[in-house]
Amino acid sequence: MHLFYYGTWLMGLLSLFSVLAIYGSNRRVIRDMKNIPAVKDKWLQQFLLEYQRNVKDDSAIHNPAVYLTRRMRGRKIGPITLRQMKGVSWYTFVLSFLAAGAGALWLRRTGLERISFPVITRDFPAMGLLVGSAAVMGIVLLLIRMVISMGFQEEVIETNLLDYMENQKGDSQKVIQIEPVRQNSNSKAARAAKAGKTGRRARAKAKEQEQIQQEQRLKAQKERAMPDRRGQDKDTRAEKVEERIREAAATDERYSHLLNKEEEAIVKDVIKEFLT
Repeated sequence: MHLFYYGTWLMGLLSLFSVLAIYGSNRRVIRDMKNIPAVKDKWLQQFLLEYQRNVKDDSAIHNPAVYLTRRMRGRKIGPITLRQMKGVSWYTFVLSFLAAGAGALWLRRTGLERISFPVITRDFPAMGLLVGSAAVMGIVLLLIRMVISMGFQEEVIETNLLDYMENQKGDSQKVIQIEPVRQNSNSKAARAAKAGKTGRRARAKAKEQEQIQQEQRLKAQKERAMPDRRGQDKDTRAEKVEERIREAAATDERYSHLLNKEEEAIVKDVIKEFLT
């Protein structure tokens, strides 16, 4: 029998928490829209960055209202989207009344008049407590919905974002750079991540410097080898020219007397001068 009471109260509390979570999310977005570019809400930051990229790329948005509606459907509270959270708030609200109704039927069949709980020693009227709990919780939830006015908050968000899109439309010079969300640098995870990034950067920089030094060494070796190769090429070409002159002199008797030792030295000097 206690399950009906616990179910009624639990569903009511879940509905209340989901409504307050939606209210808090909408309030953060409205507050951040007044502090652009210092945006802390992740969804709003992603939306503004995406729209700024479209403005810079001159991407046309034919229907801004539809574009904004689709983006707002992707809002999340933790792992749950805002649309799903609204469904949770209404489903739990209805389930609380269903649990109360099922408990009332059970009480009528069993005829139980009073009920007690483990922590509280006092007895309560069974039917009165169940109906009173359901009624009070339902009235409180409805009043909270009316006071916080989630629909009005969403209209404010849509209106402000449409105004922002209209002001930024067609002028990429007006785009305000969005500041990323600041993280707590004192946390251990942040320090570890920072140390890891610093170590990776140092290793990458050292590797890059090593590659540059290796390229410089190879370049210096090539430059040193170039004069030797040029000298070897010149000597080879000189030898070929001398060999051809000897062959011509040997085949033609008229020029055979030109190739004595002294004249051969003169020819070598002339050829070297010509090749240099």
